[in-house]
Amino acid sequence: MNRIILGPKKSIFFTIYILFFIFLTSVENYSQTEKQKYPEIKYSSEVLIDTDYTFENLYLNFPTVIRISPSDEIVVLDGGEDCLYFFSMEGKYVRKIGGRGQGPGELLLPTYFNIDNEGDIYVYDEGNHRISIFSKEGKFINSFRIQHRLFAFSVTENQEIVANLNGEEYYITVYSRNGDVIRKIGKVVKYLDHPGFNSMFAEGFPFFVGNKQYYLFFSYTPLLKIFDEKGELIKDVNIELPEVIDRMKTTNAPKPGDKDFGLHWVKFYSGIIFKNNYFYIMPIFRDKESYHTDIYKIDLQLEVLKKMIPPPEKLTSTPRTGRRFKICFSAFDISNDENYIYNPVPEESMVLMYLIQK
Repeated sequence: MNRIILGPKKSIFFTIYILFFIFLTSVENYSQTEKQKYPEIKYSSEVLIDTDYTFENLYLNFPTVIRISPSDEIVVLDGGEDCLYFFSMEGKYVRKIGGRGQGPGELLLPTYFNIDNEGDIYVYDEGNHRISIFSKEGKFINSFRIQHRLFAFSVTENQEIVANLNGEEYYITVYSRNGDVIRKIGKVVKYLDHPGFNSMFAEGFPFFVGNKQYYLFFSYTPLLKIFDEKGELIKDVNIELPEVIDRMKTTNAPKPGDKDFGLHWVKFYSGIIFKNNYFYIMPIFRDKESYHTDIYKIDLQLEVLKKMIPPPEKLTSTPRTGRRFKICFSAFDISNDENYIYNPVPEESMVLMYLIQK
């Protein structure tokens, strides 16, 4: 009998896919529950910042994260240039901060950033293993090193950094602006005797919200852990989005062994932000030909208030690898009035804007 032998990396992919498939098939009754009724708002699409737009001999290289600042500027993290660009809401270049290097105020492989309610900017820079903090004008304030790779973080009203770290023994680590560890929350559950596997399933989006509770949305399952202010577990919650389960069960996404298969195909969430006391959750709807970027607005009681529906985008292929790509909405943002959604498209070096249809 012929045997299929998988290398370590493919073996992990295959194990994750099988567990994800088991999860989907185990929620048969869940997906058949009565679907919530909520408004559905449609959006149209246009290019806000084009790949051909140049400014001061600069251009977007590999934009990966977008945030809207309190002063109504679009801030774009460019992973290709190791910097942040500021644009007006109309997409006009304003200024730049950072740049490739290891000195104060310099960045090396930045992968994520966020902005606090005063406009200060916090950048995680994987190459230097640190978080750097800048003022809203771009002046470097300070930086501190962290021991583990960071997946995502948010910043509280009192400027504490709530982080989810890959490889940490706890789901959430809370830092001060000076880098002191204030507290660690939630011991990571170990599913298998494999540190990498356990780290993957501990990956999520952490928040500290107005009701003085910590929320952690896991990226690989529709699960949420809620902790109190002291870090004690309050409850585990299944996010009730039956239509998402239905759609994921019928997708024609690649399977283990396909050249396009990767961990991003079995993630449940592509991005989550917390704004004006609401969560905006973007599940992954992706198949071999296109991706869908529906966003659900959810309140603190986890009730879905509306569904925001941008148009589906076709996947294309890079000349370099021939692989299909579209890194979508890993760090999207929404205007306060919800009329606009902003989406970085790294491989095409541009920013899309989705406008509400009147």
